[in-house]
Amino acid sequence: MNFTKSFLTIFILFLASLRIANACSCLYVDLPFCISCNLDNNIIQAVVTDKPHWYSMEVDVIENINLQVDSSTILILGQDGLNCGQELDIFEVGDTLILALYNYPQEDAVNNEVYNWTIDGCNINYLFFSKSNVDGPIDYDTTSKSYEDFKLDIMDCLELSVSNNEIIEEDILIYPNPMDEYVIIESDNANSVKVYALSGQLIETKTSITTDTILIDMSSVDSGVYLVRVETQDGFFIKKIIKN
Repeated sequence: MNFTKSFLTIFILFLASLRIANACSCLYVDLPFCISCNLDNNIIQAVVTDKPHWYSMEVDVIENINLQVDSSTILILGQDGLNCGQELDIFEVGDTLILALYNYPQEDAVNNEVYNWTIDGCNINYLFFSKSNVDGPIDYDTTSKSYEDFKLDIMDCLELSVSNNEIIEEDILIYPNPMDEYVIIESDNANSVKVYALSGQLIETKTSITTDTILIDMSSVDSGVYLVRVETQDGFFIKKIIKN
């Protein structure tokens, strides 16, 4: 009996020490939502349905703002002591949130449970929703915006991401712009190219690239504005293009 109590005490202290002295090292700290997030994030509106632990939280998905989250209820992994996740016990049951999630399955360090959804803790990857407004550090100049305007502006928001702008534009050529049927990307180290509609819908993707010139057929899409995202070994670059 005493051995069991001692073991539990040591285990609890171990978890606490992990929480305080975790293995995370952030490249950027406390960047606002639009600067922190990128096109890989699933942006959702969700409500907290169960009392959060510091390392995990259950939410009901109210609306997908860009990429699709297929489940109506999801578990999110936060800070478990060995990652850079968000500490989730700052939230309460009933909080309605805007969350920027990663769909990267990961096993937590507490119960060895696999989570499909994670949230980064180095920067601001959550905002609060109240009375049809989104509140919090949206970008460097905005701390509140109507929910409808936030959704309309989401792709412009994601385009501000630090990781999206690490590559010097001169290293990648994207033309013609505007274009009629095809867009050409020239890069000597592109790993993948993705084209998104402003709604967040993925229009076209090319991977396993072995040439310096990539041709994307846009003849079947509607006229409008699209985002071309080029991934290289050094990071990401995003450019708006116009289809006539």
